[in-house]
Amino acid sequence: MTASIDESWARIENWLAEHAPQTYAALAPPADPADIAELERVIGRPLLRPLVASLLRHDGVLDRAEGSLLPGYYRPISARGTVAAWHLLTAYHDACEAEERGEEVDHDFM
Repeated sequence: MTASIDESWARIENWLAEHAPQTYAALAPPADPADIAELERVIGRPLLRPLVASLLRHDGVLDRAEGSLLPGYYRPISARGTVAAWHLLTAYHDACEAEERGEEVDHDFM
């Protein structure tokens, strides 16, 4: 049987609280449902329900976080952070396509 997102987060939170309290303290509070709705609007489709459930548990990690939940420089991203990344990556994609068509591209979009 597969655990629910809340059950999985509870296990993660309990382990972090005991073994990595700094990382546990870095978990952000729940996402604002309006931020999730904005993300869905920007990408043009609903998010998968497990992702929504996870964002409603923790909206990524706090900006000032010193702990690391994932290896390397990877960090869980917030709903707002995903919107910003979506805009950046789509601008990059559009610029690449414009260059391939031989159009002049302003590379200051980043």
